[in-house]
Amino acid sequence: MRLGETTEGQRELDRFQQEVAGSTVAQQHVSEVNGLRLEAQRFLAANNYEAAIADLRKALSYASGDAQAYLSLGTALMKAGQSQEALDTFLKARDTSETPDVHRLLAEAYAALGRSEDRDREAVLFQHLAEQAKEERLKTRPLLR
Repeated sequence: MRLGETTEGQRELDRFQQEVAGSTVAQQHVSEVNGLRLEAQRFLAANNYEAAIADLRKALSYASGDAQAYLSLGTALMKAGQSQEALDTFLKARDTSETPDVHRLLAEAYAALGRSEDRDREAVLFQHLAEQAKEERLKTRPLLR
């Protein structure tokens, strides 16, 4: 900022305050998402699937790219007997993060829907990715052998 340029200084101050406000809102969303996920886990443990589903949907409204929240929601939907919606949710999780757990849960959802070919395909993918993950862990932690 140049001496005597109060307009320029005010713009910089306004920009900084907007950045701080945006950061604070993002931190609040992270805290709220974490709280909702924790509460949903409590509901799942108590077999209160509908409450868990509601909390996880709310969490996903703040963090739509949260693969773990999709997996938790899909699991709650499976336990609530909503296999097709669980499958759709697991597919969203797969689009976000392709982990062995995603394919294991997809296999379970396909099995619940009676889609054995799809179940078998996902089970093979699960095994393959689980083996890859194990090999990677062994490469990075040779003492585990």
